[in-house]
Amino acid sequence: MTAQPDLYFAFPDGSLNYVCAECTGLCCKGFGFGGSLERHVRSLFVLYPALETTVVSRSGDIVELSTSPVGCHFQDPDNFCGLERKHGKAAKPGVCTLFPFNVLRRLGPAIVVAPHYLCPLRVVVPAAPGEVEGTHAGIVSAVAESGLLELDGRGAHLPSVPVRPGAAFREVLGEEVSFRDACAAALGRQRFRDVVRAASSDPAAFDASVRRILDIAGLPQLEVSVTSDRLDEVLLAIAPALRLEYLRLSPDGVLRALAMTESLVRVEARLSDRMLEPQVMHRSATARRPAVQLLAHGDEPLQLRRVLSQKAPPVSDPQLTFAAFLATRSLASGAGVASALESAMQPAMTTADRITLAMLLGSRVDPLLSRRRDGAN
Repeated sequence: MTAQPDLYFAFPDGSLNYVCAECTGLCCKGFGFGGSLERHVRSLFVLYPALETTVVSRSGDIVELSTSPVGCHFQDPDNFCGLERKHGKAAKPGVCTLFPFNVLRRLGPAIVVAPHYLCPLRVVVPAAPGEVEGTHAGIVSAVAESGLLELDGRGAHLPSVPVRPGAAFREVLGEEVSFRDACAAALGRQRFRDVVRAASSDPAAFDASVRRILDIAGLPQLEVSVTSDRLDEVLLAIAPALRLEYLRLSPDGVLRALAMTESLVRVEARLSDRMLEPQVMHRSATARRPAVQLLAHGDEPLQLRRVLSQKAPPVSDPQLTFAAFLATRSLASGAGVASALESAMQPAMTTADRITLAMLLGSRVDPLLSRRRDGAN
């Protein structure tokens, strides 16, 4: 029998829950579904032969099928699953039974299990392992039963989480487990920023580097309570999953990305208290990822001298075009990111333009960094 891989859960145990009756079936509208051909899908083809026409891809034993934007063919008018009602939960494809804990990726020899924030998840404080849907032990068996790790049980077909050059997977995985567990211990007790700061190699230097990149982005120094608040709780619950998008950065770079994310969502929370919903906060955080990732380098050079064109990216605004040209030229010459942006920006440049510039440059350099770090350059 093939040994099962280690599972890494990118959220604190028992910190997330969901109630399907409170949702309009968002997961069943237009996003497709799928699972193991042998375990689930072939039997569905027998029951519903027309379903075979909805297949869009196959990778080994895993088959993906399309669904309509107005809802899955099996979604009942009350938004519950008709398959489960007629044939039992065992008849449902693996991706459906696992949802919303069905974002699976490889991190070296381990399988990462992350939440799908299409679901309007709730943050539970204090965490309640065994009492809520986001209980690690319960999801372990659900992953095995889903068939999504394919027939060999190792998930070889799953996308991998890119990590920084030269880092051993076990080292990175250890860092992720340590940070997630620190978030778990801090839920309802500590501020998110204190957890991030404590994980840095030099807290004082880290504070200075964060303040510098926030100044570059035009973000204000926020007055934050000395005690934790609800926004801290949501950040602590979703940050382990957010980190996965920044693991190409240095360890302190990952932490700077989280610190900048907190500043962005705290400012945005002034517009609406909906930022306290994990679904909304996660979407907001990922929307600015190119800018956050670029700035999170701090003053580290990008080492893209031979592949980064010094031609300014197209921008309709003259001031932004010139700033983009100056920053690109500095980055291509080997300057640190923070220094390049500081020299390119006029002091009077608005926050909106600063973030626009960082988004523009981040979107341009990230693919180049990805190729270089993955061995293509």
